[in-house]
Amino acid sequence: MQSHDPQFCDVIPGSAEEHPLVKDVLGHIWHHPYQALVLGWNWKSAVVSACYRAPVFFLVSLEQGIMLALHGAANDALFNALGAGVYGAFLQSIRKARPAWLASWLGAFAVPLVIQSLLFAYHRITGTSSLHRGIVVSLVMSGISAMFNMYAMRRGNMLVGKGSPSLWDDLRQLPRIILDFLMSGPRQCARWLKVDAQKSAF
Repeated sequence: MQSHDPQFCDVIPGSAEEHPLVKDVLGHIWHHPYQALVLGWNWKSAVVSACYRAPVFFLVSLEQGIMLALHGAANDALFNALGAGVYGAFLQSIRKARPAWLASWLGAFAVPLVIQSLLFAYHRITGTSSLHRGIVVSLVMSGISAMFNMYAMRRGNMLVGKGSPSLWDDLRQLPRIILDFLMSGPRQCARWLKVDAQKSAF
């Protein structure tokens, strides 16, 4: 069997299936969490997430004083540097799994909800100011970024491991992928309208 880098593996070790079932991917992660989530830690997701999330807590806490704002931003950056890397590894593992709708639901909604719950507890323990406003904004951002991350990874962007492009190459491709992501909804609506129009014609 062809060997694969554990960080850039599109198939479950021991399987030749390029598009494995969701249950098989989850089973592999459950039985081999270190290999799947630690060795596969997605440093690109960690860096990008920490860079754009930390300012949220800084801005919503700024009225409490710059020191408290910096405290909240630092805590959020630390949490996301760890959590987003693990989450990125999970997304990279499940992005090609089938059925695609279940993989998308887990990657874009279920897992981010768990992460945000942990983030809420983390900020409460560390005493972040303006916690509720920060969590609400972060939750909205998480929903959008989770859907985008899944969309981008399915197109080979923001992946780590052997054979993956550099972060700079990924960032250069982001404007095009962001545009495609924003247009995916209108395009799908247009396809539905076209199908309805064709059915009405008959």
